[in-house]
Amino acid sequence: MSRSIGAEIPEIKDADGVILPIGVRAGLIGELMSHNDREADYRSYVLHDAEARVFRAAALAQRRTGAGVSTHASLGRGGHAQLDALERAGVVVPDPDRTYVGIEAHVAPGTVLYPGTHVRGETDIGADCRIGPDCWIEDSAIEVGCTVRYSVLEGARVRAGSRVGPYAHLRPGADVGPEARVGNFVEVKEARLGRGVKAGHLAYIGDADIAEGTNVGAGAITCNYDGTSKHRTIIEKGAFIGSNASLVAPVTVGEGAVVAAGSTITEDVPAGAVAFGRARQVNKASRRRGEEGTKDDR
Repeated sequence: MSRSIGAEIPEIKDADGVILPIGVRAGLIGELMSHNDREADYRSYVLHDAEARVFRAAALAQRRTGAGVSTHASLGRGGHAQLDALERAGVVVPDPDRTYVGIEAHVAPGTVLYPGTHVRGETDIGADCRIGPDCWIEDSAIEVGCTVRYSVLEGARVRAGSRVGPYAHLRPGADVGPEARVGNFVEVKEARLGRGVKAGHLAYIGDADIAEGTNVGAGAITCNYDGTSKHRTIIEKGAFIGSNASLVAPVTVGEGAVVAAGSTITEDVPAGAVAFGRARQVNKASRRRGEEGTKDDR
């Protein structure tokens, strides 16, 4: 074994004092030797390819022996120390084997973390929330009494009493509620949704300010990018955005205004107005009328 390989072995033979099984160590050493002609890649190989097995073994040993596993990576990969502390503080974790909470996260008492929930980064979850199943929440704030199901939150804020999901995606800058509803397959990015706003399904809300009491219909989108720059959409209090409406930013929809379903809105809508931005429907007689029973049934 060369000196460079030997220098790496002490770095991977244990994790937080938990000795790795000899088979794991032998396998890692063998793989390192097979890469001996690529000296520049050694450290990257150890850190990335071997890390998963190192910390899986450490987490398994921790659960068998009660030994501490305190690094961010090891806790994130299944160490139960953080979950044990949360449960003692009053957080409910029905299935610890399928729930993951990072060491920087905070979860308040009375909240339930259902299976498949991943809480990462500097996330703060308030009391009496229902999180999961199957959520990824990273660097986000969720206030008291919220429900988040089957959804992804990244750099987002969910205010008190709001409901998110299933299958919603709150991207960085999303700020929802209080008492708002973001439903099935709704994506929110760099947008403020005020009190009681409802976006129930299949909508994209990006770079927008939506005032309280607004309803955003299925398939509605804010067209925020013109190919060069991002622009904001402003929707004032109590507006109604019909299904499959496209709001081409920059644009403002006034208080209490209605945007008809299927409209493409390119100009501001005054308060209380009803805006139509679609082609007029025209019905014509079918060319096939009276042709039933002919030989040509194409």
